[in-house]
Amino acid sequence: MVNTYSPQLLLVRLGWIFAEAFFKGKPSLFGAISGSMAGLIAVSPAAGYSGPMGAIMLGLVVGVVCLFFCTMVENALGYDNSLDVFGVHCIGGIIGALGTGMLVKSGPRRNSAYSATSRMQWQTTISLPKVGPNQGR
Repeated sequence: MVNTYSPQLLLVRLGWIFAEAFFKGKPSLFGAISGSMAGLIAVSPAAGYSGPMGAIMLGLVVGVVCLFFCTMVENALGYDNSLDVFGVHCIGGIIGALGTGMLVKSGPRRNSAYSATSRMQWQTTISLPKVGPNQGR
């Protein structure tokens, strides 16, 4: 059995560090830890459904996108976000849920009648209403 967490964690951490070095001029330890958290959050919905290469691709994408939300979008919208909870947990979880729809491998116990498009529509229908003004009501 190949573990989908280990290679994905390394690459999401490296993706975050390299993107942070590119955008901010230098990487940080907090960025590496945030990248690791974003990777774990994103790959958790896809664990057991995607292979190691799918987890690696998901990790590279989530590292850069979460860094973008934690730096650029947070500053543009002007909200105070302790420990980058929205940028890491919310955005990483949405990317992980949508990535699960793209990365599901067909197998004997999985229904292969659903196309990747229908899986993505299902995951989007579930994920995106979680973010909005009615949250918590």
